[in-house]
Amino acid sequence: MALALVGCVDGIDVTLRDRDLERVATRFGNLADSCLIDVRDNKLPYARSANCRALGEVSKEYTSHSEVLLYYDDRSAPRHAYLAASAKARAWSAATLSNAWFRNQPPVVSLW
Repeated sequence: MALALVGCVDGIDVTLRDRDLERVATRFGNLADSCLIDVRDNKLPYARSANCRALGEVSKEYTSHSEVLLYYDDRSAPRHAYLAASAKARAWSAATLSNAWFRNQPPVVSLW
């Protein structure tokens, strides 16, 4: 009986929920990588990169998930929270590089 309850908390399948959030966070990270490559390697301004523009939609999908918390205690933060935080850092890196390199373009002051 104990084995059946390992992945459940209050009747919610925790592993399925975390897998869903991790899938969205991974997609967010892959898109942030592509955005950074567009700006850094392909020399596209942030606003002209389709990957950078798509970050807002994926970010909203992650943050609007019913089970995501915007603050986690360091000891209990799930893997998807770290993936999303890393993706956010890469997106800001792309925005910062774009602002530094493309001074004739409007500056990126908000990611989404």
